[in-house]
Amino acid sequence: LNQSGNWEAVQAYHNAIQVLLLTHLSISKSQEFQEVQKNKVIKRSLDLVNGLGNAWEHDRISVRLFTLDTLYRNRPFLSALSPQLAQVSAKFEVLQQNTHTWKKYVPRIIWHGTQNQYHLWLRGILKGNFGRSYRSGQPISQRIGDLFFWSFMITLISVFLAYVISLPLGILAARFQGSMFDRVLTLVVFALDSLPEFWVATLLLVTFANPDVLDWFPATFNTVSMGRDQSSLEAFMSNLSRLVLPLIAYTYGRIAFLTRIMRASMLEVVRQDYIRTARAKGLSSTRILLRHAFRNASLPIITGFASLFPMLVGGSIILENIFTIPGMGREIYQAIFTQDIPMIMAVFTLIGFMTVFGYLVSDILYVIANPRIKFTNRP
Repeated sequence: LNQSGNWEAVQAYHNAIQVLLLTHLSISKSQEFQEVQKNKVIKRSLDLVNGLGNAWEHDRISVRLFTLDTLYRNRPFLSALSPQLAQVSAKFEVLQQNTHTWKKYVPRIIWHGTQNQYHLWLRGILKGNFGRSYRSGQPISQRIGDLFFWSFMITLISVFLAYVISLPLGILAARFQGSMFDRVLTLVVFALDSLPEFWVATLLLVTFANPDVLDWFPATFNTVSMGRDQSSLEAFMSNLSRLVLPLIAYTYGRIAFLTRIMRASMLEVVRQDYIRTARAKGLSSTRILLRHAFRNASLPIITGFASLFPMLVGGSIILENIFTIPGMGREIYQAIFTQDIPMIMAVFTLIGFMTVFGYLVSDILYVIANPRIKFTNRP
């Protein structure tokens, strides 16, 4: 294609090679080709034909075509392949005689109206119809509806716990900067932030879901409870004991990250002039931190909050596979390995939409946290 610039001729030549190859496969199964000597000849012919499909230099292609023609004329039992070889040679000659290299530099726009693959896909997306999964055969909207609840609930609870725990810890660490509490908390937070999720998840299973150590929690998720006689919420409540370890694995990293961000942001804000003014007026340290400093220090936390929304859809691929949680993360993992293209397209489309929505929510929260932020050029 790079040498000729003529896609139609290249495609016709390629199709002729495929026909010749298929003819080899059909005649090689007949009884007359069972002899050893004939098997060697047919194998050599197959190698030469496969070489045609991989060669792009015209001289090498011409040599292979000549070799195949000589082989077929000298072997009567291969005469059935001669017509297909003649077609390949004819298509190759047309390819040589009709080169249009200038076409490589001129884009070709083809408009098929609204009944094309992209517009049909986009129309289905707007209607909530993502097609059918190649792997399960189910409508993708139904499949996502069944799995979305679990990723949504686990991520939501994990983020809620992380914010509830990390924000007070970060404020207290900034309030008592340099104290024993601050030094110990900083050490613990750095240690937690350095531990990989998959390692912590495996350690939790080996320690707390192991009959030989501490058999406190179930090791796997109970998918039987997701029967027709139970709603998603009832199934979730029946699996609470099985969600303790996943929630710990989900939450510890967020707590460490948010605590560090909150502490650093608070320390930066408390050095501002308006905080000194508030202290000079005699306000208590608690009121200064919670009412004046926290609102400005929360801006980095709000930025991290925007990442929550795509996680609600995508879940966690690693943790859901380790704990066998029937959520979106595990479904994405299986879809990638089985090349379930409609499912992959649907999930990443939703993740993209939720990412944009998360940025919108964070921008709104910026204004609520700090009214001085304006999204306009007017003074």
